[in-house]
Amino acid sequence: MIAGGILLGDLFDESSSTAGLSATAILVGSLITSGLLLAVSWLFGPRAAHGPLSSLGFTQIPASKLVGYGLLTLVGSLSVSVIYLNIAQFIGSDHLLPQPISGEVPLGNARIASYLLVAGLGPLAEETFFRGFLLGGLAPAWGFWPAALVSSAIFSGGHLELGLLVPSFFSGLLFVWVFSKTGSLWPVVLAHAAQNFLALSAPA
Repeated sequence: MIAGGILLGDLFDESSSTAGLSATAILVGSLITSGLLLAVSWLFGPRAAHGPLSSLGFTQIPASKLVGYGLLTLVGSLSVSVIYLNIAQFIGSDHLLPQPISGEVPLGNARIASYLLVAGLGPLAEETFFRGFLLGGLAPAWGFWPAALVSSAIFSGGHLELGLLVPSFFSGLLFVWVFSKTGSLWPVVLAHAAQNFLALSAPA
């Protein structure tokens, strides 16, 4: 299992530049990052435009549509990750392989906090910013799909890991498509959270 779609996943990789930081410091840093994404989305989105929170994509949809599109998005995003993993393995370049994060998750209360952040607050913050705020802000001026490409590319770059750039870009486009089909961020948040949860729970 690879950690496709996890923006902050590399923070748990001890071989990265964050080596030596305590689990608490890493979690606090991740929490601050998520908080900043939500704050920017709110302050420069609905608050600045004096609009409702639903302008970021938080609209209610029927439960059947939420679950159906959520599962479709999860399966699609996982499929993208598996296809990319097989191509990277066929090429034979270790640099193109995503790094697993499940073996680096701390124990005890820090482990619980990791799940709450990476499989809860993180996906909510990322979808709010990249799909609700960034895509929503660029689309009126650039057109929907050019904005989708740019926001997905920035989402991909935010993962800061070569092995995640391609799968997270295509997962980002899938998230955009589902958002456009449903008019709601909730199915995408659900799928994003589920994929992060699976990545954290997979054997190292």
